Amino acid sequence: MLAPFESKVVQVARPDSTNKPGSMNRDGKTGLILFEDEEDGITVGYAHVREIEVEEGDTASRGDVVGKVGNNGTSRAPHVHVGAWAGEPDLLGSKTGAEPLQVQVDLYASERFGKQTEE
Repeated sequence: MLAPFESKVVQVARPDSTNKPGSMNRDGKTGLILFEDEEDGITVGYAHVREIEVEEGDTASRGDVVGKVGNNGTSRAPHVHVGAWAGEPDLLGSKTGAEPLQVQVDLYASERFGKQTEE
């Protein structure tokens, strides 16, 4: 997984386990990374992350490797949730009234930024 933009890492929650495919661990911790662009007031969050390579307070540049797609917490298969919002940072924006933003996926980004290889 790559950092979405030049940002400060404002929260990291490391998963405590990986689920077997097809089974869930409702008590397991979900891997999470929150990125904040303080200048534009935008926060982006990734959930179900494993092998997280950043720490709270780090600065991430667009395209930096920050972790891998995981299968942790309430998950039955590897996947990632991506959320974005404008306004005061909060995991879901519900407490601060932050505005949810639409996330657009660029399927051709690897052609412009170079292909990432899986180890």
